[in-house]
Amino acid sequence: MTTKQAAAGLPPYAALENGVLKASLALPDPNRSYYQALRFEPALVTGIDYQDHHYFAEFVRPRDGKINDSLSGTADEYNTPLGYDEAQPGGEFIKIGVGILLRDSEKPYSSFRPYPVRSLAEYTAVDQGPAHLELLSEVVSANGHGYRLRKRFELDGNRLREICTLTNLGTHRLVSRQYCHNFTLIDEVPAAPGAYRTCFRFPLEIAPETNGRGDWSGDTVTSSGEVVFLPLQNFPREVRYNYAEILQTASGRGLRISGDFELEHVAYFSTENTVCPELFKGFDLAPGETDRWTREIEFF
Repeated sequence: MTTKQAAAGLPPYAALENGVLKASLALPDPNRSYYQALRFEPALVTGIDYQDHHYFAEFVRPRDGKINDSLSGTADEYNTPLGYDEAQPGGEFIKIGVGILLRDSEKPYSSFRPYPVRSLAEYTAVDQGPAHLELLSEVVSANGHGYRLRKRFELDGNRLREICTLTNLGTHRLVSRQYCHNFTLIDEVPAAPGAYRTCFRFPLEIAPETNGRGDWSGDTVTSSGEVVFLPLQNFPREVRYNYAEILQTASGRGLRISGDFELEHVAYFSTENTVCPELFKGFDLAPGETDRWTREIEFF
């Protein structure tokens, strides 16, 4: 972050560069974060430049960091909170990566609802260089739930890598799941009918909860220009199937998304403003137990 940015009260960023990729990395800040709502983690890559082309795009326009889905790029969410079901209204629960929130009703948890905040997660930069940044955050609530999260962003050739290490600091099991929304357009070209193709490594079987008019065949979904949500079912869970490729049909530009973990859930979401394959990882950690995983995006 530059002094000029700080004086102007602008969101803090880190600029990563390795001679091949340039990345804009939004940094967490309690008052000035690029993203200030409570669904996604505030640390994320909002844009990538590669060979004079720009990858990722704002989903909500004009952007407002206080709106739930107003962000771009590698938006990570742990969409199963810790301790929500056991909490009474007014009691604490944890949203991993976000902080300690308060249950405000008897309703089931929803990622789309705002909740009162007890305290937001604090992040500390523990390792930083021209092409990498590693952040550390620890959160423990009064009801025996807690975690330590190390999150490392690094550039390697034409690849962006996100390496996460999660430790259960609580006295209860840590059961949750995490995915990256991958808010993607290339060079701001809208996801009009036929403009993008998203390919998986297995034939698609669409679950009944489908929303919108999707256009899919075999292992591929083609953008339709409309709001589409396709949860998948009966997919293979092995690591080799943890893969999705987004191709811009006119230019041949695209990106390949993969991970080194088994798939817990898979979905596809798109509108005219974004194309988002979602590859989920599940967690079930005993107290003191740690898990480590990597997500990678290759740009072409």
